[in-house]
Amino acid sequence: MKTTPIEKLLEECEMLSVEGDWESVLKKSFLILKEDSENIDALSYHAMSFYRLGKYGRALAVIGIILELDPDNKYYQYFKI
Repeated sequence: MKTTPIEKLLEECEMLSVEGDWESVLKKSFLILKEDSENIDALSYHAMSFYRLGKYGRALAVIGIILELDPDNKYYQYFKI
């Protein structure tokens, strides 16, 4: 089964996040969001990147978007508190 470009970028985000390369995760997740602005996985990587880079306001803004798209997301409900 062939992976899509978005799936490939999500896999790269996962690998880079394990390595702690948050700048690269931010860039890759941005590429995904340019194509699919409502991709919850990409938004999650985007929020986590901002958080890990100390950009807490931006992380919270992205978390707000996630919760608008998925109001029952328990992880981000807790995170926003």
